[in-house]
Amino acid sequence: MTEQYLDNHKKLVLKNGFTVIDSVFTDDEIKKIVEVIQNADTSAENFRKSDDLFAVRQFFKQE
Repeated sequence: MTEQYLDNHKKLVLKNGFTVIDSVFTDDEIKKIVEVIQNADTSAENFRKSDDLFAVRQFFKQE
């Protein structure tokens, strides 16, 4: 990511309160994230799951 690319996103955050940055993760990283979610012990304290919600506190610490 270039300095200009990041500067544009900083401006969008200041203007809109958020931005979307594409391609943050590689395809292999996305596959690993999906694998972790699919194999997650959703009964663990850091998982919240209901019909309309799936949330994980400290997701990247999950193995």
